[in-house]
Amino acid sequence: MINGIVTFDILSNNIIFYVIGTTVVRVRRKKKKKTKKKKKKKKKKKKKKKKKKKKKKKKKKKKKKKKEEEDMEEERQEEEN
Repeated sequence: MINGIVTFDILSNNIIFYVIGTTVVRVRRKKKKKTKKKKKKKKKKKKKKKKKKKKKKKKKKKKKKKKEEEDMEEERQEEEN
C-alpha cells in the first residue's frame, strides 16, 4: 500500500487521496439522481348524445304533421259529403 492522506471534498463530492509529491483526485464521485418525467393524462372524448335527441324530435314533428294532414283530409271529405 502507498502511504497517503485521504480527505473528502464536500463541494465537489470527491474523495482526494494525497500521496507525497502527487495528488490523485476523483477516486469516487456520487451519481446524480435522474428526475422522472411526468406522464401526460389523456383527455376522454365526450359522446355526442344531443344530435340523437334532435333526430328523435324531428321524427315526432313529422309524425304530428302527417296526423294533422290526415285529419284535415278527413274533415274535407266529411264537408264534401
